[in-house]
Amino acid sequence: MYQPLGFKDPAHPDHVCLLRKSLYGLKQAPRAWYQRFADFAASIGFNHSKLDTSLFIYRHDHDTAYILLYIDDIVLTASSESLRKYVISQLSTEFAMKDLGPLSYFLGIAVTRHKNCLFLSQTKYAHDIIKKAGMTDCNPASTPVDSKGKMSTQSGISYGDPTSYRSLCGALQYLTFTRPDISYDVQQVCLFMHAPQVAHMNALKRIIRYIQGTADYGLHLYKSSITSLIFIRMLIGAGVLILVDLHQMVPLSDLHVSPMQYTDSPKLCRKAGAMAPDHDINGFNHFRTILNALYKYNNIYVHTFC
Repeated sequence: MYQPLGFKDPAHPDHVCLLRKSLYGLKQAPRAWYQRFADFAASIGFNHSKLDTSLFIYRHDHDTAYILLYIDDIVLTASSESLRKYVISQLSTEFAMKDLGPLSYFLGIAVTRHKNCLFLSQTKYAHDIIKKAGMTDCNPASTPVDSKGKMSTQSGISYGDPTSYRSLCGALQYLTFTRPDISYDVQQVCLFMHAPQVAHMNALKRIIRYIQGTADYGLHLYKSSITSLIFIRMLIGAGVLILVDLHQMVPLSDLHVSPMQYTDSPKLCRKAGAMAPDHDINGFNHFRTILNALYKYNNIYVHTFC
């Protein structure tokens, strides 16, 4: 670092400026701003999530509030109106803030309120991806993937613009936040980012053609009375279930691959209040019976991964 032109000190030519306040454009700015916000949030009772440091959680008795921070944009939700106003008043004492009202748009995600639910969509972002790919006038496809075609890295013609391929893959990954229907297909084309071929680009274009006809799709979020959440991993042919209570805050990657507690099906049936079978779990109908029993008798929602 050098002294700027016009501000050189002839008596101390080797001295540099002392940074007193972080400004936009400096490498230290994001870290310094986050630390300042995190310190103040902690002082009013918030703790940052262990899985996402941009999420701050407040819990006191029956009161709960969440703050989601992205640079200097904040999303706040609370269990009561009085708590929401209290948090805003506390933040206003430390930061210059402007209340923009109910959430309607955040990071490319539009939020539409209906009588019984919230609808999350990325319509504008989807159209931006289509335009970025130069496919504004393309014909829509009814499905995101050709079920007959198979992609591999063994043979094929290399795609001439791998940078563009990788950029579109990254854009599609963000779109999957509200479009789980394309998650698997996007994951498949992302496997070939290191060396994309023409066939891989054609598969990516097929996804974009599907988005062309479904740009208005999104997620509906409904209020739920679910009080407990259990993750089940089933070992096909082994007659074994692996149970994890999600209140333990287990990372998603560990849910899929890490060793967990094994629970045999008769024991699970007895816990759920269902009839225990004389054989191991092998059929879908029996597995469905267990899930229905868990929900009916214990008000437990089960996420399955097979």
